Amino acid sequence: MNECAVCVSPWCVRLACGPLVGLCAAWGSLALGCSELPAPPLKRDRQRAEAAIRELLQAAYARTDTTAKGDLSKQLLALAAAEKKDLAQRYVALRQARELGEAAGEFDIARRAQEQLDLEFAPPAPRGGSVVDVSSWHLEMTFDARNGTVTLYVSNAQAKLDYPIEALTIPALVSLEGREEPLDLDLKPVPLAGEPTGKCSRFSGTAAELAQAKVFKLALVVPIEKNSYRARLVWEADKARTGFVCPMDCEAGKLYEEQAKCPICGMALTGPEEAHSDHNPKHGGQFFMAPNRWHHLEGVLVGQEFRLYLYNNFTKPISAQSFENDARVRIVGLDEKGKEVGKPVEKKLKASAQAAEWLEVAVPKDTAVPFQITAFLLFDGQAKPERFDFIFNKP
Repeated sequence: MNECAVCVSPWCVRLACGPLVGLCAAWGSLALGCSELPAPPLKRDRQRAEAAIRELLQAAYARTDTTAKGDLSKQLLALAAAEKKDLAQRYVALRQARELGEAAGEFDIARRAQEQLDLEFAPPAPRGGSVVDVSSWHLEMTFDARNGTVTLYVSNAQAKLDYPIEALTIPALVSLEGREEPLDLDLKPVPLAGEPTGKCSRFSGTAAELAQAKVFKLALVVPIEKNSYRARLVWEADKARTGFVCPMDCEAGKLYEEQAKCPICGMALTGPEEAHSDHNPKHGGQFFMAPNRWHHLEGVLVGQEFRLYLYNNFTKPISAQSFENDARVRIVGLDEKGKEVGKPVEKKLKASAQAAEWLEVAVPKDTAVPFQITAFLLFDGQAKPERFDFIFNKP
């Protein structure tokens, strides 16, 4: 290949002073009035792919005006939609479409690219919150809109193991719509069960000004091991329905517009409340929202017994007995990196004889921490059970 006189990329991308002509759909050449050149090799690794395409676009930033950047952002978004096989290319196209769209004032393009990134490539959110990765760690923020409580969880990058750090108060700044000055919020350590003295993976703070907030941004610096990491998390409330519900959930979450009595049990309807406004554990366990976006689950380890609590979309307890027939768990040990070790054990989840709202199973006595319990539950209207992973790193 001949070296390009303008761009030093090993892909030999040729740029000229003419107007932007187009971007090859196979990651070929970025052409500014020049002929198409061979496509670069596929990159499966996201970071390498991102670095390579950034190098490719640096010259485009230098040689194109705002209109050309806007055109390029649209082409990148279209390219991402067309790319079905290579996720690295799709990821990079969406990232660059967002950045170029913002630079060109094409905010609709930037918004659509960000929505697609959130949908396809967002880090896992085991507790149904807002997430961000910092270096080799994973931060997840949950929010209780009823009292303005923000909770931050620290885990490894795969969100499989809670990662206790120094149990120190983490100061944060909250940008809230309608408020000019940021709100100071201290996130104080709230250790999970079994975490070592002086260590904590859960931090929480409450501010009355945040109660019923729909959208806000949290900025903080989190000290992990010997470094400090700056992070920003955004909370956007689900587009949830509001109304009155039966406290006994007689009609599976049915909402009533007016406060009256349940036509089935006769109890007074409660509310108004907002569905999905509370994703905080009720028994100190690990909390999930099911893919059907209605059921919620909480896994708790009580001695050598694993309990699985079931809730509705308002995080109200529901009977777990109807899930018993198809419910099972898989129990397996983990190493320090979260990889499975030893032979997995499969067991049935059974309805508790003590209460109706949880299923339970005995954990083998020789199971050493850390270990993973994978629960499988079949919800109404689904052909296959859903999977939920619970990681326990302390007895």
